[in-house]
Amino acid sequence: MSKKINKLNAISVILMALLTQEATAGSSYADDQAQSMSGRAAMRGGSVASNNAQAATDNRATNTQSQRAQQAQSDQAPALNNNNSNLIQGLIKQANFWHDKQQHDRAMQSLQRVLISDPHNEECLYLMSLWSFEVKDNENAKLYRDKLYKLSPGSTYILQLDNQRNMQSLSSDQLNHARALASSGNVTAALVEYQKLFTGVMPPKELVSEYYLTMSGDPNYYQRALTGLVNYIKTNANDVNAQITYGKILSYRQSTIRKGISVLAYYAPKSQDADKALRQALLWLDPEQNDEKYYSDYASRHPNDSEVKTHYDSTIIGGMTKKAYDKSASDKLDAIHDFEKILAKNPNNQDALEAIGYLHLELKNYLKAHEYLAKAASLGGSKKDKLEHDATLASASSYEATGNYKEALAQLDSILQKNAYDVDALLTKADILKKQGNVAQAELALTTVLAADSTNAGANEMLYYLYRDSGKSEKAKGLLATMPVSLADKIRNATASKAYVDPIPPIRETAQRKASTGDVSGAIENSCNYFFYEVGRRMGIDKIDEYAAKFGLGELTGVEFKEEVKGNGSSPSVKEKIGRTKEDQTWYA
Repeated sequence: MSKKINKLNAISVILMALLTQEATAGSSYADDQAQSMSGRAAMRGGSVASNNAQAATDNRATNTQSQRAQQAQSDQAPALNNNNSNLIQGLIKQANFWHDKQQHDRAMQSLQRVLISDPHNEECLYLMSLWSFEVKDNENAKLYRDKLYKLSPGSTYILQLDNQRNMQSLSSDQLNHARALASSGNVTAALVEYQKLFTGVMPPKELVSEYYLTMSGDPNYYQRALTGLVNYIKTNANDVNAQITYGKILSYRQSTIRKGISVLAYYAPKSQDADKALRQALLWLDPEQNDEKYYSDYASRHPNDSEVKTHYDSTIIGGMTKKAYDKSASDKLDAIHDFEKILAKNPNNQDALEAIGYLHLELKNYLKAHEYLAKAASLGGSKKDKLEHDATLASASSYEATGNYKEALAQLDSILQKNAYDVDALLTKADILKKQGNVAQAELALTTVLAADSTNAGANEMLYYLYRDSGKSEKAKGLLATMPVSLADKIRNATASKAYVDPIPPIRETAQRKASTGDVSGAIENSCNYFFYEVGRRMGIDKIDEYAAKFGLGELTGVEFKEEVKGNGSSPSVKEKIGRTKEDQTWYA
């Protein structure tokens, strides 16, 4: 027993030293290892081998001491078995590495070292027979196959070797016939022809991809293809093409497409085939925000491929846009927040800029509306003219809100120079002119609109109130008689005097009695509204106006707010300025 362990120990030391020497021999080999998945695996195996070699050397030194020999043998036997296993795996990985680099002699040297340590290693015998066959060394191919058969007649490696040999003798006509049937969509017939080309249920390596891809093309065979390919990969874990084929097949179904993309994305940086399949899968996918990493990684490799990026952006942003529009009717501020998220992803998304602009316009945030609409217009496209027009209107409304009527009118005139009958510009201009007391020019703007469209509701309504408020009651009545019935009824209902009906007279009556007796607290307790209404009525408009002025109502507050303007109190002098007659000097508390 002692001699056997010492012999194995010595063999391990020699093999580990050889492996370590080759793994570190040249810089070109080290560089290749750093770039290859197989190389990285071999490098890890080499590192273990190096550590094990040192352990074996120490053990050998220990074994030279006769007094400790038996104890050392007992302690080291399990470690030696583990070291031997690590050594073999490292050598096989190294052999695969050299084979991938088409360095046949070096690959075979690595495998020969495996056989020194483990003469019955099935994987090693399989690879030596397969690779000998590939370089047309039929003598050694048969030699190693026979050794493998003698060792394990039922090994799956035997079937794979036979299939590989059969591939060399395949009729090109048979293979082309199978491929033609597959291309025509006759999957069942194609599979029958493919299966004539190999024995057993598992195709040879050269046919794996096209065989299982063809099978997966028919929904009836899809699961069978997936199962067969998975079984193949279990016994051929290093077959990268099979892994890529697995990713492709997974990407054909929506339920597994993300798993397929994950597989393809792993191999895509080093495989054009995987990269091409990944591109197609990314275009098939209905992406979510969690999928962004796949699209960004692909874009980093293909910065000029705009189709994939556009697909992701349009799908993601399209969903976000719909969500934001759905909110816009009920919660404009929240909708603006959602559109801002879209702009965070794409600052030049015209739809989002436009939507935010119009939402601010509805909220009367005219400066913001102008800012977003103008930026949206600057991006061009079919909506450019409309966006520029509305941005200018928003700017005019902003100046109007701050009392800068001159600049507001200048903005509107710039629109009217392009189109003298622009309805929005004319209506806004009429409103400003009315505020300025320029009744004639306001009337001209409104009649210009009605000349083009006599049914325009906005122009009819504004002109009616312009006539009425400027004392032109006959014109107002005449206009009311000619406008559409529904609009006329709306105006009549809005201007008709309505008798006030107190909804809770007992409470107000109690408040009135208490107020008449000087019980202010009681009056407020029962109806504070009535009390203050009554106080206002007794004071009269002049006294109210006097005290309002003393409290500074209508004047600038002095706070740092550039849009602040003076207010107009409801006083007789103000009503006179806007053309109200004395008959229309009724005041309501």
